[in-house]
Amino acid sequence: MLTKIRLKRAHVLITMNTADPAPFDHESESTPYESILIPTDGGNALTPAIRHGVSLAHAYAATVHALRIVEDHSHLGKTAIPSTSEKNTWDEAAAIEPVMDVAHTLGLNVIPGIEHGSSPDVILDYIEENDIDLMVLGTHGRTGLTRYLHRSISEQLLRTAPVPVLTVKEDRSAPSDRRSSGDQTRYTDILVPTDGRDEASVALEHGVEIASQHGATVHGLFVVDQRTYMSRPGFTWQEAKESWEQRGRRVLTQVAEKAEAVHLDVRITLTHGNPRKEILGYATENDIDFIAMGTQGLTGVSRFLQGSVATGVVRTADVPVLTTNSAAVELKQYPVHSPRSSSPITE
Repeated sequence: MLTKIRLKRAHVLITMNTADPAPFDHESESTPYESILIPTDGGNALTPAIRHGVSLAHAYAATVHALRIVEDHSHLGKTAIPSTSEKNTWDEAAAIEPVMDVAHTLGLNVIPGIEHGSSPDVILDYIEENDIDLMVLGTHGRTGLTRYLHRSISEQLLRTAPVPVLTVKEDRSAPSDRRSSGDQTRYTDILVPTDGRDEASVALEHGVEIASQHGATVHGLFVVDQRTYMSRPGFTWQEAKESWEQRGRRVLTQVAEKAEAVHLDVRITLTHGNPRKEILGYATENDIDFIAMGTQGLTGVSRFLQGSVATGVVRTADVPVLTTNSAAVELKQYPVHSPRSSSPITE
């Protein structure tokens, strides 16, 4: 194993080159993603969210749940009356045809569904009732969840869904899938911003699992923000900074160990600045094509993995972002790639 350590400006970079990645064993007793939910409210286009969701389902031989949601606008003073006309029934079914078509092309099992109601409630109920392992949402696009997945609703799902949520930008202005081949998408560089606590640790597990499946390089990132000084009363800024840097090195070393355990290349970086800007900047500079992060951290690392940072990354990142929250942590939504996957990183 070759290890290189480089100190540049405010960055500490360690690169580890390991053996060839071990592919996921479909014959094993369990898989991390057996059921993947792809909700939609209409449209008949093959969106980026559908491509990424079905591609992950194919990688794990998962069942795809194609859910068409007919929005209930009763909260706006309108009575939602589910249509029973033949035309509207066909229109509702047509909305999930893109998911079904591409999934069937890859030989996947598809469960179609049409539900009426408020989108967050319908989705959360469906997840619980159907034992969903992963949800894929399209954001900011003209199809998929556009009509009702407003910012407040999408953020509510990110905070409350008891499973990991993969958000995929649907903007036409967003970069095309550079590593897509046909109906499948490959990831080569996966970024895991972390502070080593609960949600971040679960996100790390998912990030490493998906990297293992794709043979991708894992990028661990720890950001020290000057605002963390407020969480260390009685310390000078220099003392607080050194404390967070020490923690960051310890956490990143454990990230490297987890990636190395499944024979992945890994790069770990400790830097200083605004967490959201550092995450997005790192993603751009290092050609990242997938981000996995927690929605809330329990430390004072500049509110690093709190909702404001995760939400900001989801809103503006041009690559898919997988998030995990406290609900997923409580239900122990850990992948099964490693015997250690049931334990978050500890100090």
